[in-house]
Amino acid sequence: MATTVFLITNSRKLDSFADKLLVLQDSCIHLRDPSSFEDTEDSSAPSISIDTDNLKSELIETPKPKGVNHRIKDAADDITRATGDIAVYGYYVGSIGRLNALLMSGCTAAYSFCLTFSQYILKWATESPPEKLKIYMALYAAISFIAWVATNGTMWFGQDINLVDKQLPPALANLNNQIFKLLMQLVLLLSVQPIMVVTVPSCFMSVYFIQKIYLRTSRQLRFLDLESRSQLYTSFLDTTSGVTTIRAFGWKEKFKDENIRAIDISQKPFYLLLCLQCWLKVVLDCLMAIIAIDLIALTVMYRNTVTGVDLGLSLNLIILANTTLLRLVQSWTSLETSLGAIARLKNIQESVPSQERDPYAVDPGPRWPSLGDVRLEEVSASYSQSLKLALRNVSLSINPGQKLIVVGRTGSSSTPDKDQSGSTM
Repeated sequence: MATTVFLITNSRKLDSFADKLLVLQDSCIHLRDPSSFEDTEDSSAPSISIDTDNLKSELIETPKPKGVNHRIKDAADDITRATGDIAVYGYYVGSIGRLNALLMSGCTAAYSFCLTFSQYILKWATESPPEKLKIYMALYAAISFIAWVATNGTMWFGQDINLVDKQLPPALANLNNQIFKLLMQLVLLLSVQPIMVVTVPSCFMSVYFIQKIYLRTSRQLRFLDLESRSQLYTSFLDTTSGVTTIRAFGWKEKFKDENIRAIDISQKPFYLLLCLQCWLKVVLDCLMAIIAIDLIALTVMYRNTVTGVDLGLSLNLIILANTTLLRLVQSWTSLETSLGAIARLKNIQESVPSQERDPYAVDPGPRWPSLGDVRLEEVSASYSQSLKLALRNVSLSINPGQKLIVVGRTGSSSTPDKDQSGSTM
């Protein structure tokens, strides 16, 4: 056959068919003859020694495949995407449907109103006479039971949603939810303490700058986390694909140390992300503490117009707004990071030319063929390009219901076939 065959195997049953054998043994490559392979201690057989340290360094210093670099570049483009691209939001809302987006906004607004207005019911219960207190106690008992069931169900359902829909849809829903909750809490707080409206502009400016710093730093850390995890996965894939070679050359400890080092590197950005989230929580706690101090100061200044119930409700709303604001910033950051994929899809749709259909292509209707009418006009065919034409300029018309027998060049007729209208060929 004049063919050279390289066979890589760990079985010795095929050794007798080989002309030469390269044996991996004791971190060395031994070149042996099949007839003398039985004597594994034969020192006369030529062997080739390999420097395992050099091989290991060459293996580790091998550049990454282009596919890994391409994925890292795409992820970097996603993370470094410009913030606040309204067109991307419009593209995403258009893909999920405007009616669905409005329905989601209405449901989250109703949910936020019901969740926040319960704090105002507490004021009614406090100011109501003692004979009506039992009504509010019964109401809160039912609400607490429903909230316990809903919370447990939401936790179980949230795990499934996280697995099925990944990150973007939950981030969008959470952001929408936190926005409406914060608006409801702000409206309720201003209705109880109208004087607090003077602190709203400064609070919005502070939250904007805090969110901007957090978002920019979080994106860089997420990129570092992605790059380190990509190196870790590449190391794992190299180990699993070359485990036979690693065992043959005795590189197990070296690759073990390399994988442990890759794991340690991948955890550093993750730890910094946790530290950044703790920093965000501390900063927002300090901001809410300043707002609470301002509330107490304004209450002391206008003590004649503020009751104890209003003050307690305002402080309670500030505590709730702190948690809501923290989740709002985190959801906003997660959504901005995830929208990088939507931006790339939008860019592909706008930049890649669409494959238009052939303008001369025939688009048959849904009822085609309504009749089994077959027409051939000047058809030529041959069994191969080197043979003469078996059919030359043949024109044929078969009407529905006609019977046609096709006879081949051997003289035998083929089995008659029926078309969709009942005619037989």
